[in-house]
Amino acid sequence: MENEIIHLKDRSVISIQGEDSEKFLQSIVTCNLDLQDQNSLSGALLSPQGKLMNNFIVFKKDPKFLIDVHKSSTEEFLKKLSIYKLKSKIQIEEENELLVFVSLEKPYK
Repeated sequence: MENEIIHLKDRSVISIQGEDSEKFLQSIVTCNLDLQDQNSLSGALLSPQGKLMNNFIVFKKDPKFLIDVHKSSTEEFLKKLSIYKLKSKIQIEEENELLVFVSLEKPYK
């Protein structure tokens, strides 16, 4: 198998930025967002009853957090974030111009 880069057409990217972005996200997701710039991790958004609502990959790209979600759940995810936003000093946007890719590479010997 050759090295490949594959466009994941079923993914969307949501950005969250602003003074309260890390504090806001940390209060509603399952993962620890103590990330260095240019790093990522997986996490989930749960309902108040603890049921899985969305899973995602979050990538820290100062000054933003970029969240990779399945395209079919983008609207619902944005709606939930807007509900939880309250008075947080953040901006939430769908980043339509960003695409998600995966790189498949052979291991180095």
